[in-house]
Amino acid sequence: MENLNKRIAGRLKVFDDSFAKKILEKQFEAQPTLKEKYGEKQIHHYIEDTKFHLSYLAEAIINNESALFNEYLAWAKTFFENLPVTDDEIIMNLELLRDEIASNLPEEMYNVTNKYINEGIEYYKTKSPVLPSFIKDENPQKEIAEKYLNFLIEGDKVSAHQLIMNAVQNGIPIKNLYLNVFQVSQQETGRLWQMSKISVAHEHFITAATQLIMAQLYPYMFTSVNKDKRIIVSCIQGELHEIGARMVADIFEMEGWNSYYFGANTPIRSVIDSINKYNPQVLAISTTMTFNLSSVSDMIEKVRSEIASKDLKILVGGYPFIISEKLWQNIGADGFAPNAISAVKLAEELITPEV
Repeated sequence: MENLNKRIAGRLKVFDDSFAKKILEKQFEAQPTLKEKYGEKQIHHYIEDTKFHLSYLAEAIINNESALFNEYLAWAKTFFENLPVTDDEIIMNLELLRDEIASNLPEEMYNVTNKYINEGIEYYKTKSPVLPSFIKDENPQKEIAEKYLNFLIEGDKVSAHQLIMNAVQNGIPIKNLYLNVFQVSQQETGRLWQMSKISVAHEHFITAATQLIMAQLYPYMFTSVNKDKRIIVSCIQGELHEIGARMVADIFEMEGWNSYYFGANTPIRSVIDSINKYNPQVLAISTTMTFNLSSVSDMIEKVRSEIASKDLKILVGGYPFIISEKLWQNIGADGFAPNAISAVKLAEELITPEV
């Protein structure tokens, strides 16, 4: 089954723009009014969205985890809610995608793709497009998180910075600010963008401002205790979401580790060379986008084959691993942590010799 799924994913990944255009033409035939309202921009987005469907479907199949595709479709439902796209149009796109894939694959393969897509369509139908806020009532720093994000949405990073510095001076631990303000405000920023409440420019500004404010906290975070433990924290090649990985590296530093942080889009070769140079006990790999899972798996496989030390532990983190609790095992990691605090705890456990 594993080899079959890999072969299917390989076939899905070679379908190109012409494949998506065939699906669009069939949807125009079935829904003539759609053609009347589609210009070049809409056609471009349709083709890109269809290719995203294929990417997420391929990763779900290769990892034998339907939740990866289902949750992507749930995300899409929220995203399209405030755009001039109907559920009927999206569902027809998925049905046409299913049938066009089937016409290009042998029966043993399209039986699998049909199953995933049919399940995804039914899951899509059940989901609400409304997402609850990530800044929850039980968050002990809820008020700070809300004020912080509102300042940044308004473009006022000076006030956002002062708010955080006041919190530090009032004795709130920096780790709490990382988890209860920075992390949740980044998640809430993503939710607001997904619901078309803020623009991409807003999202980028908020992320850049948060990275700058985090950097201002560095003089306060370094501990005098050095545990002589080393970790490399890296995003995979192709992964552009880096702030989560940076938070992980910083919190390890606060806990007395020497952390070596590599940002977005780091080539596998660079990571392997750095492992040989710094000899860490732990490598932490982050990805937010599900379609980068194959790259995570490739990195783990190459690190395992090229690094002489068998004691190196590999942790993974990011949205896909939250969706699928066993995914970290499927791709060959030693563990998964949903946030930076739990990552430190897990890393300490993994490298502590059994008595």
